[in-house]
Amino acid sequence: MSVNIKKIDNDFSIADQVNATDIALISAMGFRSIVCVRPDGEDKAQELFEIVANSATISGVEPIYLPVHELEPTQKHVNVFARLFPKMARPILAYSKTGERAKALYVAYCNNAFSAG
Repeated sequence: MSVNIKKIDNDFSIADQVNATDIALISAMGFRSIVCVRPDGEDKAQELFEIVANSATISGVEPIYLPVHELEPTQKHVNVFARLFPKMARPILAYSKTGERAKALYVAYCNNAFSAG
């Protein structure tokens, strides 16, 4: 497997770029949802989300596309994630080029949820 997974908490992990060939192992590891935070076309060698999503669906993993074009998620990204997160099957794997944008989105969501509640 070429993807590097880092556990953030029991519900959420991050990874660098995920490819369709990684999905079977990701599913076998128990992940039930996968969130792509990386916009399609960011890198020529990057596999399109549609290809990853098809493989995820076949493997029983829910695919979600929430591209963050900036280096950090905006409040709009956090708001969309806040609507999606409670409905996602756990555990969740989110990915971006290095995993850092995926982590930043989750941290921003957690900070907003904490400050709002």
